[in-house]
Amino acid sequence: NLYDAWGVNVASSGTTENPFRYVGQLGYYFDAEASDYYIRARVYQPTIGRWLSVDPLGFTYLTHRYVYASNLPTTSVDSSGLYTLRQARGIAYRRLCKGPQLGSCRAWFNKQWTEEKEFKYWLEVESEALAKTPNWTKDLPKCPCKICKRNGVWVSPDLAVWDAPHPFPWKGGLFHPGADLEIRTLESNSYGAGNQCTYKILGQSGTVTVTTRDPFEPSQDPSKLMLLCEDTASLIQSGHGAGTADRVSPNVPGLKLAENLFLSAGHIGHDVEPFELAYKLDGSLHKSGGFVDKYITVRPPIIDVNCDQPPPTKVRRCRPSLQSPQSMIDGFWRSVTGCDPEYR
Repeated sequence: NLYDAWGVNVASSGTTENPFRYVGQLGYYFDAEASDYYIRARVYQPTIGRWLSVDPLGFTYLTHRYVYASNLPTTSVDSSGLYTLRQARGIAYRRLCKGPQLGSCRAWFNKQWTEEKEFKYWLEVESEALAKTPNWTKDLPKCPCKICKRNGVWVSPDLAVWDAPHPFPWKGGLFHPGADLEIRTLESNSYGAGNQCTYKILGQSGTVTVTTRDPFEPSQDPSKLMLLCEDTASLIQSGHGAGTADRVSPNVPGLKLAENLFLSAGHIGHDVEPFELAYKLDGSLHKSGGFVDKYITVRPPIIDVNCDQPPPTKVRRCRPSLQSPQSMIDGFWRSVTGCDPEYR
């Protein structure tokens, strides 16, 4: 098939029905009855080159909220239908520079515009989106508290929901410092979002509960199974090392290709680039209340708030001793008798 820049089919051959036309490899689904494209968050009408609804993020900086791909269909795509960081500069420019003074305004704008302003534009939009009820984090699975290693392999806590735990690819680097392992949701939710969880290896055995499902009876409720683990890893629940929710999941079908061809599309443009800019503005990951912290407020960790904490060690309160405890034998005393050394 042959298409014009906006996705209108101008020539075709054959009779095979295929809904993934135009840039279908990026997830553009063509509805033959309506003659438009379903692109995750919105519906796009190629004959008029416009979205049929406003950006669901609800921001107010667009002069025309139905514009597709910044009116640059030959060089840009929008495989999620949502606002990205890279659009902030162009949106602000078109909003502020209009009319016969366009040339002089461009020079003024280039001097006045800063990366800090660009990030703040993006942050305000994302904050508005997260304040909605429901918002894009709706129905995202919560990060499990622990993961288990058995027979030398880290085990997925639920094979139907999470991918297999794998070593964090940027360990010791810019992203999620201190994380040893990560898992991500296998599928995105209805908003195209996903969840990421990061873990610190404990280097100790233990038990971890995983979810199991009968592949032959998918309608049956899942069951819980407690595994004896040769090693365990604990969820990083807060701070810069914690996993963050993905506004656009990297596991959306076709997104890998979108990232390779158009870096402003998908997970890169919505989640990675804003973080990199926040880090650049802060100059480090350790600036309290800085731009990285502001980024985390709109990409919050989605975790199980009821993560089981190890119960405090309980000791028998035995008969009080008349002598002071002797530190050298305190550990041995407790292990043999179960009594606190102060109560021998």
